[in-house]
Amino acid sequence: MALADKLRGIATTKIDQYGVLGSWTKDATAVNVPGSGTVTTTVDPNSPYSLKMTPPQKITRYIDGEVVYTEDFNVTISGAQLFTPEVGDTITLDGDIYRVLSVEAIYAGVGSAGANIIAAYTIIVAR
Repeated sequence: MALADKLRGIATTKIDQYGVLGSWTKDATAVNVPGSGTVTTTVDPNSPYSLKMTPPQKITRYIDGEVVYTEDFNVTISGAQLFTPEVGDTITLDGDIYRVLSVEAIYAGVGSAGANIIAAYTIIVAR
């Protein structure tokens, strides 16, 4: 097993151990059918997904040396998911619904199968 595979395993274990339970709902995807003039919408039949994530933490921004608090939050999920997180999806935690604004993959390196391994995703969400 490559180091990258082990790193993803560690990230997944720690998020599962200390994270909070929430759900992830995939946004419906609209696809333009070439030549037909129609748009089809597909919905992930497995959505919503139940998963563990770090508790939402308020994001602090600095503007001209001053601390500015926003209504945006940061959560982290494991890279070992059955779906790919995307902007526009939503998460639900304790009855609160958050919209995904940004998704950033944290890469662990190249795994034993030769592919890049994502250890976790850092997600920016807003209510």
